[in-house]
Amino acid sequence: MSRFDGKISIIVPIYNVEKYIDRCLKSIVGQTYSNIEIILVDDGSTDGSGKACDEWAKGDSRIRVLHKANGGLSDARNKGIDVAQGEFVLFVDSDDYIENNTCEKLSLLIDEECDIIAFKFEKFYDNQNRDAVKSSGKISEFYGREIFRYYIQRKYYTHMVTDKLFRTTLFQNCRFEMNRLAEDLTICYKLIAKARKIICIDEVFYHYYIRTNSIMNNASRKLTEDAFAGETEAYKFGKENYPEFSYENQTRYINQCMKIYLLLLYRHHLSRDNSEVMEVRNHIEKLKKEKISLKSRLFYYLIKINDRFAWIVYNSCNLT
Repeated sequence: MSRFDGKISIIVPIYNVEKYIDRCLKSIVGQTYSNIEIILVDDGSTDGSGKACDEWAKGDSRIRVLHKANGGLSDARNKGIDVAQGEFVLFVDSDDYIENNTCEKLSLLIDEECDIIAFKFEKFYDNQNRDAVKSSGKISEFYGREIFRYYIQRKYYTHMVTDKLFRTTLFQNCRFEMNRLAEDLTICYKLIAKARKIICIDEVFYHYYIRTNSIMNNASRKLTEDAFAGETEAYKFGKENYPEFSYENQTRYINQCMKIYLLLLYRHHLSRDNSEVMEVRNHIEKLKKEKISLKSRLFYYLIKINDRFAWIVYNSCNLT
């Protein structure tokens, strides 16, 4: 098998990140694998981000800049996918950065069957602290229907798109959902289901910046509600298309429903008779408890007995 030397498209959605954009783009422009195109999608920035994109493009012919009206992260990523010319695509958010050898190391793993390569990421914060992530460098391969089983379990790969390299053809008739937060949940299960083979490398290539004022860190009510919608869609998809994994699928879904139920009550301070709270609770009650893990069943009964106490302990339960 010859070594892959095809083009990799790197899509960077950009919105008001003037303070961080140079760090991000230095890590991309400096890739040791040179056959890349860098698609910068300026999503209607009102600071100097758009100008910074144009300045970077002047110094590197591999950079394309798309300026557009603000439409959100999903819209920006979709615009990047629409124009991508590479055989594979990598998503990098504009306040994050990647290792300089990311594309080179991933390119060495690509073969004719491989549609997705998953890797590890680390989080870092305003105070410069980082989450310690152990890496073994181990490489694992997964094929066929088992790929979706491990996705449900989140055992080897996540629901995120920024910790994966995707074959571009997976995005045929498949785009990020507009006007949704937790947008990765709306698309990743579809891409995973299309993959013939996934390769996982136990090595950190992506550095995920947690800003104190970021949407994800602030955990808005819309984020919680959109996460519930995404989890519900993925659950229904798995139920219809992968019935042999009903145990894993139901366990995953009830865990997420219970988490969202508690978030709505105790983070967003909604009442128990709120229509959204009642909808989530109805989804929980409809699931067959004999077809979920014992740990999830016990947590379900804890919620029924004392949901306030359940809220106190749920972070330590590691419900996935």
